[in-house]
Amino acid sequence: MADSVMKVKVIEQSQISPPQHSTPPRTSLPLTFFDILWLAFSPVKRLMFFEFRHCNQHFIETVLPNIKHSLSLALQHFYPLAGRLITTPSTDDHEIAYSDGDSVSLTVAEADFDFEYLTSRRPRDISEYVSLVPELISKLELQDMTPLMAVQVTLFPNSGITVGITVSHAVADGKITTHFIKHWASICKLQGKNHSDILLPFFDRSVIKDPNGLCAKFREQLRDFIESFKTFKVANSLAPTDKVQATFVLGAPEIEKLKQYVRNKLHDHDYTFHVSTFVVACAYVWVCFIKCYIDEKNHEKAYFVFNADCRERLDPPIPKFYFGNCLMSCVTQANKCDLIGEEGVVVAAEVLGRGVERMNKEGVLGGVDTMIPYMSNIIRSGAKVMSVAGSPKFKLYETDFGWGRPKKVDVVSLENSGAICVSESRDGENGGGIEVGLVLSWLEMDAFASHFADTLNKIGP
Repeated sequence: MADSVMKVKVIEQSQISPPQHSTPPRTSLPLTFFDILWLAFSPVKRLMFFEFRHCNQHFIETVLPNIKHSLSLALQHFYPLAGRLITTPSTDDHEIAYSDGDSVSLTVAEADFDFEYLTSRRPRDISEYVSLVPELISKLELQDMTPLMAVQVTLFPNSGITVGITVSHAVADGKITTHFIKHWASICKLQGKNHSDILLPFFDRSVIKDPNGLCAKFREQLRDFIESFKTFKVANSLAPTDKVQATFVLGAPEIEKLKQYVRNKLHDHDYTFHVSTFVVACAYVWVCFIKCYIDEKNHEKAYFVFNADCRERLDPPIPKFYFGNCLMSCVTQANKCDLIGEEGVVVAAEVLGRGVERMNKEGVLGGVDTMIPYMSNIIRSGAKVMSVAGSPKFKLYETDFGWGRPKKVDVVSLENSGAICVSESRDGENGGGIEVGLVLSWLEMDAFASHFADTLNKIGP
């Protein structure tokens, strides 16, 4: 744990708008059934650490003006992020509303803490991250008009810079959010010039067809899910001082070892799914997680939930950078006793692999009208549920604002969610390693780290 409390001093706060008259004067985007489920979840908070060996004066005079200007130019193409989520109380309908002149809050701060400590992979108290990411707070303090994005840039003099971005999940999924981040970074690196080959977002929501009335069904089911999820978060809440976040890495050699092990064990079985990097990495983490609770009702089921990008899976497919959410969840399950058994990683990989295969073959919308009640029942049952945030496909380690690639990338909104953050490994740019971030208590993190280190040694050479 850190030796001292990090002190963060706010230098300035400002509102950043797209360039005047560069966007439609007024835009309204209705939420689709893909968006509605995410109203139950807290905003996503991403934090990127960059090495920056310059003083405060250089940052204020040279770097900060470019950060502001490039953010404004990036918002020109992603202008709904500067808008508000509007709720109509009488109907519970929601829409994203943007008017020319709307803005994103930018907080600029200075911190006096050990930058090297914060960028380490070892367990760190999550309270040390709180002051580096902004909150989504409406200046009007109205529940029916909520900002969609906020940004904070924090200088660690002569050490580094952090870029913290908080985005409402109801406005966009990770694919769009990370696309915006990299677009902003490229403009900043080019000193205000737009990258000519950037693929711009697609805003026409008529491409999302809803012939079965899923939007209405999801609205009816959402209230019960929100209550269930609140209970889940309370049941999994910890005292702030007991929550730590750590990052674990499976390098390319470890990934290949896991793939070969699973293939060998399934060799005599009739399996058709692809033993992918995602499948074996998530299977390994799931098993190590469940092993932390081997004394808790091992006869019960454990669940693993992951999301699939539906843009190319819909019929017909929709544009690659459709702006909004376009995710559908796949809920998989296994007996805890099988996961902690000798071949637990194989069991987990088969469950996850067949889940991916099922979505690819049967379509992403099969049975979707019962998904929310099903997930509500799982949560109420008290079962161990692990879910995935992020994706190695986002490649956030390629982000460059002009200060070089990030030294560390974290999702810092995993608290009480049961989620892990999966991304590509910074060290595996040529080989395909995986980073996994998660939040547990100190005691649970010690147990997880032990299983993570030992389990791979027990599955053969």
